[in-house]
Parts: sequence; C-alpha cells; structure tokens
Amino acid sequence: MTVVRDFAKHFPDRIFDAWWIKELVKREHPEHRFSKVQKEIFRQIQKGLRNALDSQPRKSAVQRYFGIAGAQMAKRNIQDELTKWNEGLQRDLAHSPEWIAERAAEKADELVQRFSIRSPRAKQRLRGFLELGHCYEAAVLITSENFKVSEHDLESELN
Repeated sequence: MTVVRDFAKHFPDRIFDAWWIKELVKREHPEHRFSKVQKEIFRQIQKGLRNALDSQPRKSAVQRYFGIAGAQMAKRNIQDELTKWNEGLQRDLAHSPEWIAERAAEKADELVQRFSIRSPRAKQRLRGFLELGHCYEAAVLITSENFKVSEHDLESELN
C-alpha cells in the first residue's frame, strides 16, 4: 500500500488517471460497500496527497545550521532593542500597571506590523512578554515567527 501513497505523493496530478489504481479498486469491489482493502487504498491516497501538500524541500545540515545562526544573530539585535525600550519605561517609577500595559500593547502592535506576525496567539504572547518586561522571550518569539525557526532551536547553543 505504500506504493499507492508514494505515487499519490509524487504524482498528485496523475493519481486519478492511473489505470492500475482503478484496477486495484475494481478488483476489491464485491458489492456497493467498500471492502477493507479499498478503504486502505483510499486512505493511502489521502495520505499521499496530504504529504504532497505538506512536503517542503529538505534543508541540508549546513543550511539549517546557518539559518539558525542567522536567526540567533537577529534575535540578539531584537533583544537589545527591546531591552532599551523596556529600560525607557522606567518601571520602578510610579507608573501604573495600566500605563505599562498600554505601552506594551503599542510596542507589540508596532512589532507585529514590522515583522509581519500573523498568528493571533503569537501576538497575544508578545504583548504579555512585553507587559512583563520579558525581552528575551519576546525576542525569541519574534525571531521564531519571522525566520520560521523553532523557539527551541533559537534557545539552543550552536556548536
């Protein structure tokens, strides 16, 4: 059955024209009900088509390394910017939590626009990090969204 899945993955435009798949389905069609084998054939076609949609070219280890290294450099720059912004808030003065929340919301909106962050969950997390003064976490989140690198990879040390 993996042959059916692989064929659907590599030739999604030809899957319904393949005579041999039609023969497989016909051969296993006892009545109007689908047999277990037919269901499995359709399931493998579905998996193959899903894989065809999800497949992206694999990056080599070197490409992945340099992609993460570049993202980590960008993360440091973003973190420096956010740290300066956070210090400018002067949290230790008599600013109310509401005032801090407003400034954090403004900064989050600015960053969302600048870095084209689309995920509503990421926007909410960013606002929360900025409100609490967690500049490192905010920088990791922004970089992860912008460079399409996992947060875990950004936090790990490259050797």
